[in-house]
Amino acid sequence: MSTPNFVLTDAITAETGYRIWLDAMIEDADSETKRPTLYSLSAERLLLETSSEYQSGGPLPEETWVAFDGDGASWTVQLNLPKGNVGNVLTGVARDQNDNLWLLRQGWLKKNSESADKSTKSGHIRGDAFRVPSGLARVNVSGGLKNREWYPVARLNVPPETIREQTSEFVARCSEVRARYALAPLDPNDTAVIQELLGPDESSEPYVIGPKDAQPEKLVRNLQGEVWKALKAKLKEAGKELKKQRHAAGYEVDGAMAGPPEALLIEIKSSIKASDVFGGIGQLMLYRRLIPSVRKHRAILLVPRLPKPVLIKAAKDVGVTIETYKREGVDGKDVSFSPSFLALCGF
Repeated sequence: MSTPNFVLTDAITAETGYRIWLDAMIEDADSETKRPTLYSLSAERLLLETSSEYQSGGPLPEETWVAFDGDGASWTVQLNLPKGNVGNVLTGVARDQNDNLWLLRQGWLKKNSESADKSTKSGHIRGDAFRVPSGLARVNVSGGLKNREWYPVARLNVPPETIREQTSEFVARCSEVRARYALAPLDPNDTAVIQELLGPDESSEPYVIGPKDAQPEKLVRNLQGEVWKALKAKLKEAGKELKKQRHAAGYEVDGAMAGPPEALLIEIKSSIKASDVFGGIGQLMLYRRLIPSVRKHRAILLVPRLPKPVLIKAAKDVGVTIETYKREGVDGKDVSFSPSFLALCGF
């Protein structure tokens, strides 16, 4: 498959495109923010901070920092105001061969307090060090400086929710790159560095998988997120709350619920494939070791149907109970839970 061709726009068009992107990002931002320049997008698992307060139609901020599953302590990538087809700016707005407008970003993550490419003098993560772990496909860009590698962040002539979803996917890939070059991974045996953070709610929205090699971009339905939303709503009926805890290193549980009748730690999987079942059991076992507040919770693996009895018994032997949910109705969006699981939840 040929690499898509893009042309960087002039400064005026670049500013217009960036405004479209920023408006799309903040229009659905959560209102409970720490300061006027901070925007939380829980559905997309993004946190944004702008260098100056922004309102739609007003002066654009020069800089915007974005984090995936972040708390504001450090940032995944900067998506700053582009300067058109001049200057050494890492963010750009460009048109593809079909005249679609895109926000682009160079594959270049600057060293920060958490990650750096220690094989280079600058510590910046760029070139193959960015491209390979990100899995992103670069595009040909003309009209700017040579020898730069550009990647699509989001198409701009699409609905705002699509812009947010595509941006979230790009930032998530950047986050994976930073994880590969982490400077000091946390030692799970060192309880002094264990923190418990409140993770964002699970999203039930579909998400975009960017184009890879010969595979076009596609929209993927978030089945696990739909089940999580249904469970949260069901528990709310009984006055119970489904919480998400995170380890400071980024490990995040699907859900934890306080008793009565007993505290539960819940991991949701969308299939009973061996990789999902084995992975879910392993996650539950590790979470109880890594996160103090769920150490004594009963571990529940929630799957669409029961696996083979031998696997149910093996899970039980290591302290994990397998329970089920069912998808019904149009498109399977009506989710119900097994009576045995609801009994564990106190219904």
